[in-house]
Amino acid sequence: MDDQKPSDQQQHSVGFLIEEYKLLLDSFWRSEELGERRVNFFITLTAAAVAALVAIGEKGISVSDGKVDFMFFYGLGAMLMFGVVTLVRIVRRNLESHKYIRAAGRIRRYFTERDEQIRPHLYFEPRDDKPVREKRWREVFLFGTGGLIETVALVNSLVVATLCALLALCHPGRNIWLDGLVGFIATWIAQFIYVKYRYDKARPKKDEIRFPGD
Repeated sequence: MDDQKPSDQQQHSVGFLIEEYKLLLDSFWRSEELGERRVNFFITLTAAAVAALVAIGEKGISVSDGKVDFMFFYGLGAMLMFGVVTLVRIVRRNLESHKYIRAAGRIRRYFTERDEQIRPHLYFEPRDDKPVREKRWREVFLFGTGGLIETVALVNSLVVATLCALLALCHPGRNIWLDGLVGFIATWIAQFIYVKYRYDKARPKKDEIRFPGD
């Protein structure tokens, strides 16, 4: 038939898609590794900053008269800013990583349409509507999979809790533990809302999906 591709052109297309598939998976793993390194750096930097603050804590904090050196607020504030940037970056990385997986699903679909016998042997389905990042409200007080998002959110919440406790220490009559707990919970929920918003907004639209699941 006139509209049928010549054999050599089909082989070229197959070779091209195989290389594209390898590139997508390689990009996915590089993205995962970059995320791991970024969070590891954030945790290391935070641990070093906390160790430094603890080392000078006896001179910088006076529990008896409620005095706190402003250096503690500057240090914790800087840690929080870096933590927020890290969270934003990890969310973006998660969304980009799932694009690579969905794109790889399109290529798997190409081969299954030409040979249905390979479909039962595929661990991942030949579709491009999944996987999709999502957060459900019932998970708000759960640690999910304990992944990078939850790790960064936990550290940020602890930093805010410490800031709230120090602020309460500067104001006699305030409950240090209660203020710290409120700060932790509020920060955790705020980060959950942000992540959920980004995930929901990035959900693939119907016109973007070419090969939905059967």
